[in-house]
Amino acid sequence: MNFLKLQQRLTLLRTKLYTRLIRNSFGAMGKDCTVLWSMRSHHPEGIFIGDRVFIGNDAWIDTFPRYANQTFTPRLDIGSDTMIGHHGHIMVIGHMKIGRHVLIANGVYISDNLHGYEDVSRPVFDQPLVHRPVEIGDEAWIGENVCVLPGVKIGRHSVIGSNSVVTRDIPPYCVAVGAPAAVIRRFDGQEWNRVGKSDARVAVMRSIPAALNERVAYAHQAAAMERADAAAAG
Repeated sequence: MNFLKLQQRLTLLRTKLYTRLIRNSFGAMGKDCTVLWSMRSHHPEGIFIGDRVFIGNDAWIDTFPRYANQTFTPRLDIGSDTMIGHHGHIMVIGHMKIGRHVLIANGVYISDNLHGYEDVSRPVFDQPLVHRPVEIGDEAWIGENVCVLPGVKIGRHSVIGSNSVVTRDIPPYCVAVGAPAAVIRRFDGQEWNRVGKSDARVAVMRSIPAALNERVAYAHQAAAMERADAAAAG
């Protein structure tokens, strides 16, 4: 007996059952979607999913209607034929749009909010959340371990290199890498051309430490939001 094939069949059956069990928890879910075991979401009612969307293992995708004494009306729209890789982490307090045919690789973090920090007399944890809208255009490709920070729009068919930290808008039909991410290639309507003298390999290597630091900081923020939400629910 081929145990790997047996494992694949059992995994497929579990995935179909799991997706069927959780689909009514969402604001909406289209046809032929696949959600792998196990997705984490405290408020899936704010998530609206198109057709044929794939969500990988251990994703944490959440909308937060409240934090401390703040209230929000969050909504996450995920377009049809979009794929979110394993360990995807998406946090929403406003209206975030992820387009159609978007490829989001493993370990990507996307957030439309951050803690205020300007008041130095108060801990950052105690300061209000600040919303800045995020939108990812159709056909974009977000590489592994990318951080997409609040206030960013990524244009149609643009590519973000692995380990990049996106802090500003990326125009359509561009390739961007680094921390902060910068455009290194652009499609002019006929071919892809290099922008400036940036070396993609150098930019990616420089991005790794900064990307890790950003991910740690925002992981702490996400944990704080979860604790506050649990306390409010209790």
